[in-house]
Amino acid sequence: MPATLATRRGRSILRARRNAETGFAAKWSPLATHNSSLITCHLSAVSKAPAAIPDFSASADGLLPAIAQDAETGVVLMLAYMNAESFAETLATGRAVYYSRSRRRLWRKGEESGNYQEVQEILVDCDGDTLLLKVRQQGGAACHTGRVSCFFHQVTPDGVRITAEPIFDPAERYGKHD
Repeated sequence: MPATLATRRGRSILRARRNAETGFAAKWSPLATHNSSLITCHLSAVSKAPAAIPDFSASADGLLPAIAQDAETGVVLMLAYMNAESFAETLATGRAVYYSRSRRRLWRKGEESGNYQEVQEILVDCDGDTLLLKVRQQGGAACHTGRVSCFFHQVTPDGVRITAEPIFDPAERYGKHD
């Protein structure tokens, strides 16, 4: 079954589900073209739909926020950014590829740690300017601090508290200190 664009509660959602027989990349291959990194969709059922989904022209630098969420538990793992090139590679490989703003290059999640993300589903918000990747996190931790999630600082009336312990030592994994 090819990737489909559905409307749910007035929001346009670009969806793809991993198929055990054909795999994620095979399902998305018609969308990951060499000439165009954008997926152009004509949405007659949705008013005020963006011209391209996702709409990388929505930001001056061509970057869109991309939220990674555990596909099974619903835990928000991290926030990163994607550009058209990283999005296209994600579609082609089925693994999350982001754009590193600090390194100014593509960041293939897990290239250093081995903690890559298998993409199960991609959703795009109603404006086409934010992505949600539902992933299977490999290696247990999405955060470079060795924690499952990057969201482990809880703000309380008494101050900030840490809610999760690392599952690996980042100094050992990356050969540097945090």
